[in-house]
Amino acid sequence: MKSKINCPSVVAAIIFDKKGRVLVSQRSPNSKLYPGKWQVPGGKVEKGENHLDALKREVKEETNLEIISINNLLIRWFGVAIYQVEVVGEAKVMEPAKVNTKWEYMKVEELQKKDTTPTPSELLKRSTKL
Repeated sequence: MKSKINCPSVVAAIIFDKKGRVLVSQRSPNSKLYPGKWQVPGGKVEKGENHLDALKREVKEETNLEIISINNLLIRWFGVAIYQVEVVGEAKVMEPAKVNTKWEYMKVEELQKKDTTPTPSELLKRSTKL
């Protein structure tokens, strides 16, 4: 009898500004998962929700940005799908208890030197698209 592992489906957004920098924030040092690590917007796909709807919801909930275009599925690994998206608006911290910094655009080279959550870390390792 096979046992099914219940792995949540997670989506993440890679958002570039006009200078080619990536939108990131540092997680709160009090976070249960990955405290103090740098992250991109994203989160769990809720029951009955598809990836694209979850991506739009998570980005709005975390940054107050509106996704206007979902350009590419950059990487899918385990239960995580990372998409490159275009947005409108100015990034704001919508969940202050969950982050230690504001949402900011960072050069890829600078992000590579940071301690990141698995999502940007995996993308930086595997992708030549950044």
